Amino acid sequence: MNLTADQKQWAATGPRTRKACQAYAREHAPRGQRGKLAEALYDFSKEAAELRQERREARRVEPTPKLQDRLHNRLITITQRQATERRLTTPTCSPRQGTVEDYDPQRRMWLINVEQKYHYSNAFGDWWVSASWLAGHDDSGYWAVRVPGTILDIDEALDWITPAAVRKAESEGRQVLRQGDVYLVEKKRGPDNTRDLPRRHYFDPETRTLSHADHADVHIPWPFRAYAQRQLSSTSRGAFGRAGD
Repeated sequence: MNLTADQKQWAATGPRTRKACQAYAREHAPRGQRGKLAEALYDFSKEAAELRQERREARRVEPTPKLQDRLHNRLITITQRQATERRLTTPTCSPRQGTVEDYDPQRRMWLINVEQKYHYSNAFGDWWVSASWLAGHDDSGYWAVRVPGTILDIDEALDWITPAAVRKAESEGRQVLRQGDVYLVEKKRGPDNTRDLPRRHYFDPETRTLSHADHADVHIPWPFRAYAQRQLSSTSRGAFGRAGD
């Protein structure tokens, strides 16, 4: 049985028990299809868990020296602080409980992942939960953004947070600038579109300058449209939200 993208995302979020898959199928499938859907979800969940484990094994190295452990602890502490300030933590897990899955000192970025059991209640029992945070340091200081828990490396996270319209513009050869969590995409025609500028960003049409208190000014010489980067909202499961500033 072929699963939809939403069904695959649900099944891939931590190992799902057979009972959980059956409950999902009862809620989302008509009679006669529930058994097939439950088995397909359960099989896909096991395959996704095995793939994540293989990826972790491929990254695993010999025990790190104390200096490396201190570095990872510092990265986790920074990410926890940023996640708390930006309200990126979830009711079930936080960066404090995670591990550094990927680290790139040249780009000054890292990715933290959590995958664990969470006790919801005596009635619903334990469920696997997962979450990932991409974090780093730029001209404005430290930052963090929440991405799906199935993401385990920096490049995949960067690809996920970039809006599809931005990737399309780059593939077409149009110019793209960036200021913090905002992408500024050259338009093919028409006036500037600043509708999606997050708060604290100000565009002066006279000087064609985009300003922000925490970032350097950006001069935009061509008509543009602003796009806010993608991130998972922690207020509703599976929903998307814009970056906060």
